[in-house]
Amino acid sequence: MSKATLSLMVVLMLAFAGSAIADIDHSLHFMGVPAPTQDWGGYYVGPYNVQDETTPTADRLNGGVVMSTYCDDFTREMVTYWTADDYLLGYSDVASYKFSHIFSTNPTAATAYLAAAYLVAEAETPSVNRIPYQVAVWLLFDPGLQTQVNNDLTYGATINADLADALTWAGTHTVLNLGQTVHILTPEPPDASQELIWFGPSLETNVPEPATFFLVGLVLVGCGRALARRRV
Repeated sequence: MSKATLSLMVVLMLAFAGSAIADIDHSLHFMGVPAPTQDWGGYYVGPYNVQDETTPTADRLNGGVVMSTYCDDFTREMVTYWTADDYLLGYSDVASYKFSHIFSTNPTAATAYLAAAYLVAEAETPSVNRIPYQVAVWLLFDPGLQTQVNNDLTYGATINADLADALTWAGTHTVLNLGQTVHILTPEPPDASQELIWFGPSLETNVPEPATFFLVGLVLVGCGRALARRRV
């Protein structure tokens, strides 16, 4: 295979893997919060029930079934209806996420969002106290909360420790280690509502299966051999 063909193969495979499933504008509907509820100083902590009411129905996330999601924006209120782009963490353009612009290095935006997903996974553990994990997510994307967290004699130390653990984990792992597909539901425009993190299946039409990559590779290998024979 020629170097040019190999380069083209790599580019196409990365294009498939990195293509956002945000081409669809998802019409989301906030359906309420499940009981029992928890709060941190009066701020609700825990999952938000959200339903995708996109038309056509084939484009609806989770088949239109209500999703359990977690927010990452401490300052933004939930609205009843809004439009969001759906990005697959680890596959889609991280630069399009709501808070990517506040990160550069240590951590990078990709590491920060992976750490947030790790914290949400911990918060979803049955019977766990969700407060430290949810507040750690908020702190990750809003460093201005640090003083408030430090002044919290009940949860402050745990919140800081959970965030440090999540960033350490995210620095040496990938989204595949979570064992689930992580969706970042970014509002459009970004300030329209909360950005949400949801663990769920991806749309088959948007993330090529390994067989797809294999077929693309075979085609490109064949093209490379044909070109090599023509040069002989």
